[in-house]
Order: sequence, then C-alpha cells, then structure tokens
Amino acid sequence: DFTLNGKKITLFSGSLHYFRLPKGYWKDRLLKFRAAGLNTVQTYSPWNLHEPIPGQFDFETGFLNLVDFLKACKEADMFVVYRPGPYICAEWELGGYPAWFLRDPNIRFRSNYKPYLEAVGKYYTKVLSLINDYQFQKGGPIIALQFENEFGGIHSNDDKEYFEFMKNTIDSHGFKELLINCDYGSNPVEAMKHILPGVLETENVNGDSLKHLTELRAAQPNKPLHVTEWWPGWFDKWGEKGHHTMDANYFEKEITDVLFKANSSVNFYMFFGGTNFGFMNGDRVVTSYDYDAPLSETGNYTAKYWKTKELVEKFTKERGLPQLLVPKP
Repeated sequence: DFTLNGKKITLFSGSLHYFRLPKGYWKDRLLKFRAAGLNTVQTYSPWNLHEPIPGQFDFETGFLNLVDFLKACKEADMFVVYRPGPYICAEWELGGYPAWFLRDPNIRFRSNYKPYLEAVGKYYTKVLSLINDYQFQKGGPIIALQFENEFGGIHSNDDKEYFEFMKNTIDSHGFKELLINCDYGSNPVEAMKHILPGVLETENVNGDSLKHLTELRAAQPNKPLHVTEWWPGWFDKWGEKGHHTMDANYFEKEITDVLFKANSSVNFYMFFGGTNFGFMNGDRVVTSYDYDAPLSETGNYTAKYWKTKELVEKFTKERGLPQLLVPKP
C-alpha cells in the first residue's frame, strides 16, 4: 500500500488531459471522476503546445493553463499524478516534442545529446517552477511525478546518464513528492535496470493484469504496486473499421484482479479521453480520443463508469477504508 500522512491509501485514479478538453468543462469531468469514487487525476503536459517557439512558454492561454487545472483538481478534492514528459506518447504529435527540434539534423531524442538535454533542462525548470507550490507537502494536490514514459530497460551508459540528468534536475528544483517511472511490454527485471534510487517502477497493462503485477512484485518487493495505465479501451486510427471497444464484463474481471487479488492501486488510461484539437493527433489517430473510456468524449456515463463505481465502493468496504463523500452522478 501507499502511505500518505502516515495512513495507508489506495489510488483510484483516472487520466484526464487538460489540453484535450475546453477549460469550461474541467469542473464537470472532475466532479464525475469524484462521483465514481476516484481520488486521483493523472495528466500529461504536452511540451509542443507549451513551448511552440524556443524559449517562449505558454502555460496560461485557455486550456493550457496548468496552474488553473491544478487548482480545479484541488477544489474537486482530487490528488494529482503529474507526467510532464519530456516524451509523453499519448498518441500525440511527435510524442509531445516541439517540432523545432527537427531543425537539428543530429537530434537524438531521449538521450544525453547535449542540445537535447539543455532544452529539457529549460522546459523542466519552467514546469517545476509552476508546480512547486502545488505539491502535497505544501497543501497542493500533486502527490507524484512521472518523468519520461515507457522507456523500457537501460541499455547503455547514455540511457543511464539521461535518467540521472532528469532526476537530478527534479531534485534540484525542490520537488519532494514521489517519483515514478512506467513501462509495458517488457520483463520487469529488464525494466528495473533504469530505475534509480528513490524512484518507483509501475506497470502498464490491460490483459493478464494479475500475471504482470505478480512479476512486478517479485522484481520490486516490499514496495507499493501501481498500474499507471490500465487501458479500458483504445484509440482509433483513420482507415480502420469501427470503434475500438472493451466489454464491461471483461473490464470488471480484470479490475477485480488488480484491486482484490494483486492489492494494487490503479489508474484508468483514459477515464475521460477528450478530443485531439487542431492537428495534434499523433500518427494516423483520429480527431476523437474517446478511447471507449468510462466517460465518453461528450462526458456521458457508460457501463464501465458504473462498474468502476461499484468496484471502488466494494473495495473500500471490504478493506475498511473510509467511505468517500462524493457528489451524486
């Protein structure tokens, strides 16, 4: 189990990307998260929207106002797990990297290439200055930060130096909350090779959840289990037939394994998907990022929303956890 203020806590979390939803709808979605029994919101930051021109940051315009989003989470009584990248994947244009990087014919992303690290350092300095006062220890909602994303195992000294650079940058700016990494599709033992002291490894899955979490427990004993991304659906691409969906009964079975058998915290990626505005969708991903999430792209309830609410209520009762005071859907 995780502990917060000396008390055990299970994270019931859902992903919501503030940049995929008009600002006027943030409160509605956050209250619906809370009404499902969730206590945590997970979000990325898209570097390419926040620094479209080198050195010119925008964290204030419309749905790019990160601080206002953190305030909204606080008002909704939700914790935040923050994922600033620099690489985010997220089915997003260039994985979140600004296009101006491509002017450098020698650019090597996710490495210790000096011009890349210099840009990451400036971006992280800006982000960390914005979120510093919103750490949990300072009365804010942020309880954890994930740097990088789905990197896999360390395969060279280059990789190790890259991770050490990011962690040292975070530490030097006074961030005191939990640091995490997440991986999927790799042997946990291999993934653990890049985990630095003081950083928690987490899992990304949506099938054979108990098997994957058991392997992670063996590779990382005596630490909390957390699924950073449990996929309740999937994204759609142009040219495909139909919409990717997941059966609600399969969803219930797998999440039952995660909570009751593995005793793991979980984040639903996505709990609300939203929309890819402009041309920011990655690869051939369509404009809609509905994801067959428990809350639809328009914010409507689905069968998986009610399954989530039932499972969270059952888990908290069986484990003797405090019942959440939540608004009615």
